[in-house]
This record gives sequence, structure tokens and C-alpha cells, in this order.
Amino acid sequence: MPNVNDDQSTAQTDTELVAAPGANKQIIVDSVYVSTDTRQTVSFESGTSTLRWKQYAAADGGHLSSYRNLFVCDANDALTYTSSAAGNIFVAVSYRIV
Repeated sequence: MPNVNDDQSTAQTDTELVAAPGANKQIIVDSVYVSTDTRQTVSFESGTSTLRWKQYAAADGGHLSSYRNLFVCDANDALTYTSSAAGNIFVAVSYRIV
């Protein structure tokens, strides 16, 4: 199962974590980890507009959500995320393409 991560210090808008997989393929996310030093909301999207998962992150903490088939992106959509505030943030995702 591939993993991807992103480490930023500014607010993010539709930051791509996984590129669109191609026609008739979907990204299935099995785990999401978010760590931040600033209280904020992190939204994971299919493409740039379809909300699939929202994580409310406390300052100076981290949280792991791990379930098989946590969420699925639409066919041929990238996996992106948006954060609600500036601050150090680390995001890690385990996913597969089907």
C-alpha cells in the first residue's frame, strides 16, 4: 500500500497529495494522519471540491484515523487537502488505486 506525506508551514488550498489515477480508476484511502502546531480543520477532497473527510486538529497534537476504505475519491480524481489556518502541518495518507 503506497504512502504519501506533505509537510507545510502555511495554509493550504487544494494541495495535491495523489495525482488523478487515470480513466475508470479510483483512489481509496485507508488511513490519514494529521499533526499540527496550530488548531485547524483539515479537509480531504476528491479533486478540488468534493469533501470526503474532515479532521479537526488540536494545536500541538496529532491524530490517526485508520479504517479499511476510510473514503474513496471519484473516478479519475486526484486526492487533495485544504487546511483552515497557517501553521506547521504534517499530513500522511495510506492509499491504494483500484
